Amino acid sequence: MVKTVQGAPLQIDVSANFMSTDKFTLGASYRWDAAVSALFGFQISDKLMLGLAYDKETGDALYSADVVIFDSNDQIVTETKTDGSFEVKGNCVGSDYKIVASKSDYETGDKTFTTLEAQDTSGVDLALEKTRKTPINTELISYLNIEPIYFDFDKFNVRKDAETSLQKNITFLNEYPEVRIEVSSHTDSRAIDSYNLSLSQKRANSTIEYLIQKGVNPDRLAQKGFGETKLTNECSNNVPCSKVKHQANRRSEFVVIE
Repeated sequence: MVKTVQGAPLQIDVSANFMSTDKFTLGASYRWDAAVSALFGFQISDKLMLGLAYDKETGDALYSADVVIFDSNDQIVTETKTDGSFEVKGNCVGSDYKIVASKSDYETGDKTFTTLEAQDTSGVDLALEKTRKTPINTELISYLNIEPIYFDFDKFNVRKDAETSLQKNITFLNEYPEVRIEVSSHTDSRAIDSYNLSLSQKRANSTIEYLIQKGVNPDRLAQKGFGETKLTNECSNNVPCSKVKHQANRRSEFVVIE
């Protein structure tokens, strides 16, 4: 049964006459003032069922989540949002239904249940996990706190000292499987502009190739060589600079593009 008391925790109890299989936790408690607008309810024949959509990590109620009910043939029976109730008409005895809840910036949650007795009231909780996203244009060098991929003078092969930074990029891509990144590669100012543009593209290609060899899907990677157009310091044409300063410009970097 569902019991609510103003100012007290809202207990949603799953009775013995309600069977559920899902990936989430049932029977959590929520404060009335936080949960009341996130409740959803539906009626199958004369069987009333109530539920709550909430943030899996914080336990906070989620407002305006979309809730869709499917029958055993995967046909939509009805749909609504968590701040409104809805009804499902039909014979519920022995029927299978699936509730799917979704909300922007959250992974979809679902629950499958079988109604056994039309007179009993039960509760359905759906815990939604927040989608992990990295904003577009995020510079991964600073985001991951790593070094750029540095190159030797007039070379484009990936050096051994770049492996740590590259592995952290690979780990990031594995954790965020929907992300696409662009490798941007650069040179110092020595040599003519056209040569440096070509050299930077070779550096971008070799960086991409390393990631692909380590298992990254090439569809998630883009690359662009910028030559000497994006120096990190004052070391432009004909400006005397140390080897250390020139080295800072010979690099590959990473940015989130999708």
